[in-house]
Amino acid sequence: GLAPELKEQLSGSQVIGLVIDASGSMEEDMWLVRESAIKFLASIPKTEHLFVIDFDENIRLSSYTSDDQRMIADRIYEVEAEGWTALYDAVGTFLERVYGYGGKKTLVVFSDGVDSRSVLSSSECVDMVKASDVTIHTIQFGKDLVRNRPRAHTQGRYLRRVSELTGGSYSLAESLEGIDELYDKIIEELFSQYTLGYISSNTKK
Repeated sequence: GLAPELKEQLSGSQVIGLVIDASGSMEEDMWLVRESAIKFLASIPKTEHLFVIDFDENIRLSSYTSDDQRMIADRIYEVEAEGWTALYDAVGTFLERVYGYGGKKTLVVFSDGVDSRSVLSSSECVDMVKASDVTIHTIQFGKDLVRNRPRAHTQGRYLRRVSELTGGSYSLAESLEGIDELYDKIIEELFSQYTLGYISSNTKK
């Protein structure tokens, strides 16, 4: 593992975002989304840059630090599921907001994967994801999707795509226990770091 002082240094420079789908199609699963999001907040490292976005056809972004845990929890518990879904716009909003930030950037998306109201198209949002340096982890919710894997696979195409593109992870939320395992992987990833180097064979330059 990393030395405690390095861990603290890495923590402080983290940029972490939660995107929570609060559209009408999430109504049945909202309790699990809320509990999952609160649980995630309790397990992440301390950071100065924590963003919470909840959305339907409108997007509500708030900026916090890890010290605001209670305030964030209250905000999440107040989220009600209603309205249309602007999933691509919500992800795009986070990418734009953190574009100039240094440090490791991680986004966790809690959604059923459906978009019904975005200005951005799926491909435009994917292009933004490709141009960003954000690692995206996605969790797909939907009781009916757990029972209908082929439909979950089709509906989760965008969620899987952005996770694969950024080296993140995708999972279908079946229970809080299952989500715990995913969080363990995300936390491990938050504290991973690599140094890449390249030495040109062209000695003239």
